[in-house]
Amino acid sequence: QIFLSVPKLQILDFSETKIKSLDFLVQANLTKLRYLKLTDNEISVINETVFSFLPSLIYLDLSNNPFSCECSNSGFIQWVNDNKQTQVVNTHQYKCSLPVDKLETALLDFDIQPCLDDGSFFFFISSTCLVVLTLLTSFIYHFLKWQLVYTFHLFLAFLYDSWKGKKQDPHQFDAFVSYNVHDEDWVYREMLPVLEGEQGWRICLHHRDFQPGKPIIENITDAIYGS
Repeated sequence: QIFLSVPKLQILDFSETKIKSLDFLVQANLTKLRYLKLTDNEISVINETVFSFLPSLIYLDLSNNPFSCECSNSGFIQWVNDNKQTQVVNTHQYKCSLPVDKLETALLDFDIQPCLDDGSFFFFISSTCLVVLTLLTSFIYHFLKWQLVYTFHLFLAFLYDSWKGKKQDPHQFDAFVSYNVHDEDWVYREMLPVLEGEQGWRICLHHRDFQPGKPIIENITDAIYGS
């Protein structure tokens, strides 16, 4: 609130004030601020979007702050390298205080590329494909269920025929068909042309394939065990 009464403020020095964050600048309404000095504070992480609320800023000094060399600062480091308006003084002297293995490493030497390649695009593509696959599966199951079942059984029949053609079948027949005399016409006119003519199966029919003179029970038994 203190800055609302000075909207034309151009120079601000907050050195050695133990400031830890710059988020207060977002609502400060310092659109005319040109020089900002924040040396010797406790700033470790900076959100680069703060500077979009300081459109007139041309000078920034953040010397002697305990910067963190982690992905949380990748946006600020990229902003320092890319912005053409604001002069960030002494950036080559900014050192890392965190984590311990980066102690005294130059802030601008921290490799931010792994932070930018965070896999978000990959996750987006994966999630999109998963949603599309789920919707497609639901559609197929709802509208094409029986067609798929029929196709699956045709495929199994094809595999069976292929396997049977490569392997010597120990049985004389593929199937023994028992039927009522009233269905004989359908068997000969409808069933046999498909099973024997189109599929190439060997069908055992008692009127045609039973051995004459052999008891009917033996013929039936042989037909069952021979199919």
